[in-house]
Amino acid sequence: MVQELAQNAMNFANDSMHTTLCLQYTANEIAMTCVYLSGKYSGIRPVGGKPWIELLGGISVEDLTTISIQILELVQPKKGDGFRDGVGDDT
Repeated sequence: MVQELAQNAMNFANDSMHTTLCLQYTANEIAMTCVYLSGKYSGIRPVGGKPWIELLGGISVEDLTTISIQILELVQPKKGDGFRDGVGDDT
C-alpha cells in the first residue's frame, strides 16, 4: 500500500513537470498535492479519519485544489474518467 502511494505520487509529480506549476508554487506545495492525489487515486484514507489537508499541513485548500486541477487536466485521459470528481472531498 505504501509502495503504491509512493509510486502514484511520483507519477503525478512527473506529470506536473509538463505544466507551469513550478513557476506558480513551491516544490513542497506541489509535492503535498501529489501525495494527496495519490492517496485519493489509490483509495487510501488517512489513519484516524483525519482529513488529508490536516495531515499535509502547510498548504491551503485553495492551493491544493488549484494544483490538483492543473495536474488532473493533464492526466485525466490517462487516469480514467470520474477521478476528478473526488478531488476536494475529504480534504
